[in-house]
Amino acid sequence: ATIASGAVAAVAKWRSAGVCVILLSSAIRHSILRVAQYIGLGPDEVHAVDVKFDAIGAWAGYDRSSPLTTTTGKRDIVAHLDLPHPIIAVGDGSTDRAVRGSAEAFAAFTGFVSRPAVTNGADFVVSSFDELTTIILGAVQEQAPA
Repeated sequence: ATIASGAVAAVAKWRSAGVCVILLSSAIRHSILRVAQYIGLGPDEVHAVDVKFDAIGAWAGYDRSSPLTTTTGKRDIVAHLDLPHPIIAVGDGSTDRAVRGSAEAFAAFTGFVSRPAVTNGADFVVSSFDELTTIILGAVQEQAPA
């Protein structure tokens, strides 16, 4: 119920157009994997914070060494992944906007919340996955050989 309308269809459309899609989150990996699966992404396409358990399976905390626990962690992860270009980062938070340093463009997604600190300086401001699809597929067409 909290997945943005059109997200599943949009991700499928992008992937069928050859777009590499990853999910990058500062949230706990285990909680994100279900969402990723729902939108058609596999575990290898998810980058999030791992949790730790003790010898008998009790919660022992999260991976505090993960770059995703820092304000620039998402940018750093993207910089070290071998992702095809152009890279368009999408998000609604300041750590998402920080990816702009490793991506050619940043789209501020305002479908749930709009934060001036995120929308200011964004290359695109979108409120729906339909708007985002237009931008992403436009970038794919620009990259296609003539």
